[in-house]
Amino acid sequence: MKEAAARDRGRLVRRLVAFTAILVLTVTGIGYARFASRRDRTYSPGLARLSAVRRAPSDAAAVARGDHLAHTLAGCASCHGDDLGGRTMSEDVMLRISAPNLTRGAGSGVVGYTEEDWLRAIAHGVGRSGRSLLVMPSRELASFADTDLAALIAYLRSLRPVDRTLAPTAVSPVGAVVLGLTAAPIFSAEEIAHTEVTEDARAHEAPPAGPTRAYGEYLANVCRGCHGADLRGGIVVHPGAPPSAELSPKAMAAWTHPAFVRALREGKKRDGSTLDAAMPWDATRGLTDDELRALWLALRRE
Repeated sequence: MKEAAARDRGRLVRRLVAFTAILVLTVTGIGYARFASRRDRTYSPGLARLSAVRRAPSDAAAVARGDHLAHTLAGCASCHGDDLGGRTMSEDVMLRISAPNLTRGAGSGVVGYTEEDWLRAIAHGVGRSGRSLLVMPSRELASFADTDLAALIAYLRSLRPVDRTLAPTAVSPVGAVVLGLTAAPIFSAEEIAHTEVTEDARAHEAPPAGPTRAYGEYLANVCRGCHGADLRGGIVVHPGAPPSAELSPKAMAAWTHPAFVRALREGKKRDGSTLDAAMPWDATRGLTDDELRALWLALRRE
């Protein structure tokens, strides 16, 4: 009897082990397949804005505007480094994220880029291969007016060469499974409607620059990636980060203008503590007084 019971237990254990192994393999296969499907999808975004971008000025003033955008609202320098020569942003067992060298130096990730390539990458999150770029804030950058997109491209094409070769962005097998199962929003092109919904040129114009609510609403579009389309926050932008803050008029009523300026220029909360690193105040600190006033008015609906 004891021997029979032991055999039964042994068979049960073997069945459980086999079932567990099959379950793990099945889940792993599903996760990897989902990731691979998203990774390998190709996009052919419409570039109806290209002609407008080409018509926009690309003179010294435009390059200066592009420089300002790259180091503030566009966030280029936050990811690619102050000299735009690229840097490895993070690396762990799941993935390595390297923001590529945007200059023409050794190790460049943009050799031979045309205006079409720049526009496709910036406003659509699509690389030259047609595949999605990873963690590129194209949804926010697509809100830029044609003149600002043109200025940004003009500046990036004017950069002095920086020689810096980086290990490319890569996802490990473990990372592929996890990212596939969690549907993590790392493929930038997935978040964008790639067809042009209007031919109205005014849809891609910016209000006159100045300390006004209208201009602030234009600038605030870049805040929506982290704080949500309705700016109500609650989004965790990276593992371990607290949910993003609510920026509704009700929430902003508790802030004074000096405290708001201090947060965006010094990375300080109202109580003087430091904001989480997810808040890119290294970029927002470069905003002008007029831009900060405009944002303030827009967020408070004043």
